[in-house]
Amino acid sequence: MLLLLRKTSAPLAPLLHARHHLPAPHLLAAAGIVRNGSPVVRRLLAWVRRLFPRVRTRMANLDAGQLLLQTGMLGSGVLSGLYFIFSFCVMNALNMQPPASAISTMNTINRVIVNPPFMLIFLGTPLVCALLLQSCVKEGIGTSLDNKCTTAGALSLLVGEFLLTLAVHIPKNDALATYTLGSRSDASVWADYCTTWTAWNHVRMLTSVATMALFSLGLHFRATRLAAVRPTQMQ
Repeated sequence: MLLLLRKTSAPLAPLLHARHHLPAPHLLAAAGIVRNGSPVVRRLLAWVRRLFPRVRTRMANLDAGQLLLQTGMLGSGVLSGLYFIFSFCVMNALNMQPPASAISTMNTINRVIVNPPFMLIFLGTPLVCALLLQSCVKEGIGTSLDNKCTTAGALSLLVGEFLLTLAVHIPKNDALATYTLGSRSDASVWADYCTTWTAWNHVRMLTSVATMALFSLGLHFRATRLAAVRPTQMQ
């Protein structure tokens, strides 16, 4: 093994110890070692040569509209799952606690949930929906079936999830955060908060699911439309 390493590294010795400009013969020797090196090196170079054309083809065929639809579908799916957990798990668990404990725990949740991953999904998904809506308006909402589905999905999330959160859930969360335990009936305060908050959370969940479904249909109809257009353009 040592003898093999010595034989392999011998041609590279001038390169390793060179301090200034490398003579051309040494560079040619190094290139020859790489070219005629181990099978692993040859396989790696062959894989890179095969990969570059594929990357160029993928970049050339990149569909920004498709990418936005896929991103919006993913974001609305995450949001619908989050709201589902709150509606059918978190709020039910809090209702099993004493009202004062439920209020305190909910306030903690409302503080902790404002974190970078959540805000990325909560703000990023409506932004994607706004970009999709702008694109559909520019192209013409009624010009294609995929534009109709995309527009409906974007409006569903922007109005039924994002604006609803700003108008209902955030004000109720702020009011609960300022409430002093024991200053009034904790039970009535929690019952009023939980009933209204959960009912509107169902709406957020359903509109997020609707957006995910509509974007999925939009992707399908878009792919069908573009597939029909490409052969015509090639003729």
